[in-house]
This record gives sequence, C-alpha cells and structure tokens, in this order.
Amino acid sequence: MIINKNVMRDHNQKSVLQAIINYGPISRNEISHKLGLNRVTVSKIIGSFVEKKIVLSIGESQSIKNSGRKPEMVAYHAIFGFVVSFSISSQLLEMLVTTMDGRVLHYDAKTINNLSVKKNFSNDAK
Repeated sequence: MIINKNVMRDHNQKSVLQAIINYGPISRNEISHKLGLNRVTVSKIIGSFVEKKIVLSIGESQSIKNSGRKPEMVAYHAIFGFVVSFSISSQLLEMLVTTMDGRVLHYDAKTINNLSVKKNFSNDAK
C-alpha cells in the first residue's frame, strides 16, 4: 500500500496534538511511546506547534524516576483559539464564548419575545 507523505505527516500531526490535548502535560517521550512514532518525528512536530503557539513548553517533569535528564513537558495552549456558541429558542438568544479547554470567557442572553422569523423578514423586505 502506498501512502502519500503529506497524508502521513498530517495524520501524525493530528495524532500528536490529540495526545497532548488528551494526556497533557506530557513529554515527547511519552507521546512517542503512546503513538508508536519515532522520537525525532514527535520532536519536529512539537517544535512546529511551539513555534505556532499551539502548544506550550511548561518546563521539566517533577518526577524523580531516574537520575538522568528530566523530560520537558508540553501542554495544549488553551487560548490558542476560541469557541463561540449560539442558542436560539422562541424566547431567548444566548451566546457563549469559551477557550478551547472549556473555560467560559463571556456569556450573554437576550429575550426575543416569541418573534417570528417569517414576520421579521417580511417586514424588513418592505
């Protein structure tokens, strides 16, 4: 089976980012083991994520399992993007803005008093 190099790169990038989101803070070595990817591949992907500020380096691990160099930990940069959600019912229009990790930045609700969409559009067209 022939796999396009770009398709494989995209898949690896998505897998690494998903591992950071699901298990972070996490080290490059842990990601490599979880995904079965080469450590160099994981380091290159994480390096590009850090440059783009998608992922943050948060320092060395506090574990003392071995006496060697402590691994650098990375975590998803939750304010890299935002989620804006709207809910419209017959009585209420709600808006919610959150960070990518679910922290609420803003919530607002407005009463719309059973206004008909059909009625409003027909009035605007005149």
